[in-house]
Amino acid sequence: MSAADTARLRMDRPTNLMVINAVVWFDAPLDWDVLTKRVASRWVDRYPRLRKRVAEGRLPLLPPQWENDPHFALENHLHHLALPAPGDQDALQDFVSDRMSVPIDRTKPLWHVYFVDGYEAGCAIVVRMHHSVADGVAMAQLLPVVDR
Repeated sequence: MSAADTARLRMDRPTNLMVINAVVWFDAPLDWDVLTKRVASRWVDRYPRLRKRVAEGRLPLLPPQWENDPHFALENHLHHLALPAPGDQDALQDFVSDRMSVPIDRTKPLWHVYFVDGYEAGCAIVVRMHHSVADGVAMAQLLPVVDR
């Protein structure tokens, strides 16, 4: 793990989560199965770090390292849900706000994708990724997982 990634991991606190949150929304519904396949092929297959978890150093001064998660399962990182009625911007903001206060489990790869049905006439995708996995620029490059 790089020094910058280690620093981002060490800065993570309950009151200062080092998690990048991104929200994209669409005017029409998307297909869950298509999204799942694209995340698998365009993210997980291309970027091995998305299958890795943090392994802390055995001695306190040793930096953490990335190790393959032997129990990696894509379905642990993809979540399909629906907004409560009326499915408007306030409902989406409440959902995102609730997610932003939840730390990502360090025993698994540090990212999640939420496929949100019922946002107005379409849907939304919420991506949460720890800053040690990707910075904002890398996250922006990952987001075009869905192209119409």
